[in-house]
Amino acid sequence: MAAVVQSDSEEEEFLGFGQQLESSRNVSDSESDISVSSVNTEDLSDFELTDSETEEDGVVPWNTNRDPVEVNPFVQNTGPVTNVTGTSTLDFFKLMFKEENFDRIAEETNRYARQAMAIKADPEWRETNAVEIRAFFAVNIMFGIKQLPEIHSYWSKNPLLGVPEIQKEGVSQHVAPLGWKGLMKCKGTGEIVSMRKMHDTDWKVKLTPEQFVVCRQKGTEPPWSGQFVDFKGKGIYKCVCCGSDLFSSSTKFDSGTGWPSFHSAMEVNSCVAAAPQLSVVEKHDYSHGMVRVEVLCRECDSHLGHVFPDGPPPTGLRYCINSVSLQFQPRDKEK
Repeated sequence: MAAVVQSDSEEEEFLGFGQQLESSRNVSDSESDISVSSVNTEDLSDFELTDSETEEDGVVPWNTNRDPVEVNPFVQNTGPVTNVTGTSTLDFFKLMFKEENFDRIAEETNRYARQAMAIKADPEWRETNAVEIRAFFAVNIMFGIKQLPEIHSYWSKNPLLGVPEIQKEGVSQHVAPLGWKGLMKCKGTGEIVSMRKMHDTDWKVKLTPEQFVVCRQKGTEPPWSGQFVDFKGKGIYKCVCCGSDLFSSSTKFDSGTGWPSFHSAMEVNSCVAAAPQLSVVEKHDYSHGMVRVEVLCRECDSHLGHVFPDGPPPTGLRYCINSVSLQFQPRDKEK
């Protein structure tokens, strides 16, 4: 053992693991233990399997058939499997909402409405009941299934708009459009359903390109180009995005600016507000190097135009509004 240790001349110098590995990789084919060229590839019959051997060993021979794979047609019924008797729409509705809950909801709704009426009365409101609340829930579910631009469209006779489930006598007589708005006012939120959560992709479907640029991107139509600049009709000007009442024709005047102008915005009555609110909201606008006051729809935040302090009496204001942001409802169709 001592002799082995002392024979330094017979030991090879250790170059480290990395260098040892690299030197082993650099060995040529002629220096390796096995030469690839020494393998005879002419006779490989010993490695081939005969047909009898493949059948005995259970090996499937190579198939040269290039025909497409045949897949049996899928004939099983798809969709959810239910075990509800009758499986009607009403059966599913009763699974989600128990009958005893509607009496309590109607009671709390009426109690909340009475408290609100003590602040400001609403002549259109009347107490509700469990039957109306049940229809109210059903209609709201349908609103989510089929979304239409305006509430009254659900009662439309147009087959492309109207919803037969809502138009049925048992539902329609309990939840008319006006009654639905009243319930929404007094259900505890103080507002009708808002459209503020809609995305730009939704607005692009609902609006024309010109309406989208003005209403959702705060654009401005060229002066004297709008359809309502010289319009003299009597009625209500509504928001083109959500249909909310904005301006009355009685407040419209000729400003000579090239845009429809109004000296007052309409007031919105709410059974939960101490005082009526304007149909529009105002916001400071510092765009384009100017200081202005932007006018927006209260319900959907749609850009309408700007308001200036150079209008006629009684307000001294001039609501300068884009025509494309408005839709007109004649006076004989207001109700």
